[in-house]
Amino acid sequence: MPLGGQWNFYCNRDYDYPSASITSGQWLIGFPTTFAPAWSGDPSVCLLPELNGSGMGVRFFNESGGTVPCGNGAHLPPNRLITIANGSITNKTYSGVFAEIVRVGTIPAGTYTLPVFNIYVRGKEKLQYNGSNTLWDLEFVHATFEAASCFMAGHNQTIDFGERARGAEVYTKPFDIWLVGCDGQELIDFKASAKLSFASSRINMFGTELANCDDTDCADGAYITFTDLEGDNVNLHGGYNFNAQINGIPNRISFNAHLHTENTTAGKIDTSLTLVVEYL
Repeated sequence: MPLGGQWNFYCNRDYDYPSASITSGQWLIGFPTTFAPAWSGDPSVCLLPELNGSGMGVRFFNESGGTVPCGNGAHLPPNRLITIANGSITNKTYSGVFAEIVRVGTIPAGTYTLPVFNIYVRGKEKLQYNGSNTLWDLEFVHATFEAASCFMAGHNQTIDFGERARGAEVYTKPFDIWLVGCDGQELIDFKASAKLSFASSRINMFGTELANCDDTDCADGAYITFTDLEGDNVNLHGGYNFNAQINGIPNRISFNAHLHTENTTAGKIDTSLTLVVEYL
């Protein structure tokens, strides 16, 4: 879930620049992530104390669009949201997404309110190298949101193709993804706000194939493709919207896995694909 806004920042012009100090009149505005550890699943996601136990972390973005390091000082360049520098530049406008809420675990169903974010401001005045600094609070309007009780069940599924001979025939096995813990309007709302994403080091560059393992006893050249209930190809890079499929069981999402062996050597078929719920 992205967080953003637009602000105008102003500071008084330093008419002594640059004779007083080359950094005179500079203001640094950034995020103090000093006390926010990084999530083990992604070091760019910071675990804020205000969100402890919520299953959510925050990824901040700096003025160049890069991710802000967790556990870093706000005055350092990677943490800066904006810089007003060199005295003669007295104002800047910021507009964009500066942070996003990231799921880092199970999010209990309920109502959540975005925390108040601290913004660090440091000014370098003439004849002072360090200058002055302060914190101000950034509060959001419409900061409350609901977390649905829906979650995806059926993880760690195994698709067994059995023993197969090399050839042009494509072997197909169906499998289902189930959304549980909700129904009715809650299920409809969840499916409209989330999609299924896929992760594996064996997905090809086009997102069209999942390669087999590459150990010495693996069937070299074998790969798997996926289609949905309607027979449309599933792109493993693009993800799959939960509400893209209509069937008689609204909390079931159905797919087919297709094993291709036309150019393989003898060996085992053993590969894996991680399915992740991604919120839009």
